[in-house]
Amino acid sequence: MERRVYRFLLIFIFIFCLVLIGFENFNVITGNTVSTFSAASNVTVLKLIAVSFSSDLTDGIVFESVHVLPAENISAVNNYNGTGNSSEYYLLVSSDGNIDVDLCIMADKALETIGADVIGLANETYSTSIGSDINNPDLVNETPLNLTYTKALNGIPRGQNGYVRFWLDIPAGQATGTYYNSIYFKAIGSGLGC
Repeated sequence: MERRVYRFLLIFIFIFCLVLIGFENFNVITGNTVSTFSAASNVTVLKLIAVSFSSDLTDGIVFESVHVLPAENISAVNNYNGTGNSSEYYLLVSSDGNIDVDLCIMADKALETIGADVIGLANETYSTSIGSDINNPDLVNETPLNLTYTKALNGIPRGQNGYVRFWLDIPAGQATGTYYNSIYFKAIGSGLGC
């Protein structure tokens, strides 16, 4: 009897194993479990302006001494000193940035001597362009400086220069002396207000 029980038990285990193999082949029972989930991923890329100013511009805008008045359209010293008569006053928009740049410009005051003699601000003018040669920036498009930032040049592409030239008119009867003011430049993302 004991043999029968063992035989029965072996047959039962054998049939049970065949049934389990069958279930596995039909994906009824599986030992594999899959667990999935999602995770949000994001990044914010900010507008980056990378600019530098030419050394001639950072050294200051100088006009030669004037001996005869009235004098019109006196050219700043470095207006035509670059290669091919280009302006040495420029803003370089680096390709390290990720947007084009607009240039804003303003003066802090009219040209004045220490003794408070003044050359009116409307007499100090500038013109801008993206390229520069003997004709650009040109005197035809000169604009008087203002006491607030004014958009001077739009859309300077990354990797290129924005050029500026300066001129000065001195009326008859202007007092002698050395006149000073400061001109400020601001580089902003293209399309923004100054």
